[in-house]
Amino acid sequence: MNGRHYTALKVFKYAQQDGICALPGCNQTMDPSNTHLHHINGRGMGGGKRDDRPETTELMHPICHMEGKHG
Repeated sequence: MNGRHYTALKVFKYAQQDGICALPGCNQTMDPSNTHLHHINGRGMGGGKRDDRPETTELMHPICHMEGKHG
């Protein structure tokens, strides 16, 4: 993977709160019909077993997800 994607994963490493977009600085309530599930491997970048740590699932607006990944 490239360095930009690694940065994006670091940006998204925030705990999901009830119905709030996971992108730092957004903090807007999520509309269930306009959400993006973002799955993060518990180990992050690099090898190792997937089940070493629980995988986290975050919700964020599609536009926020794209901005975070490509911004």
